[in-house]
Amino acid sequence: MKVGKWIDTPEPEKNDSFIAQWHYFLNEVEHVIKNAQDQKLVKNLNMYILNRFYLKPYDPGMDFYEQFKERLQEAKGIIKLD
Repeated sequence: MKVGKWIDTPEPEKNDSFIAQWHYFLNEVEHVIKNAQDQKLVKNLNMYILNRFYLKPYDPGMDFYEQFKERLQEAKGIIKLD
């Protein structure tokens, strides 16, 4: 039985891409944290992610996925993941 008609997520392709990008980003961050020697760095990294992705409001008038992509690219540049 197909469940697609019951899923209430608009633009499922964009959502799937978002989920994959977020998953791989968190895996990369986890690797950085596991190899970090400085606990202050770990704390600052965790606070940055919390503030940037969870506490800073997303503009409801703009596409969420585009806003996420911008924040992700910025974070990867700051954390030096790319």
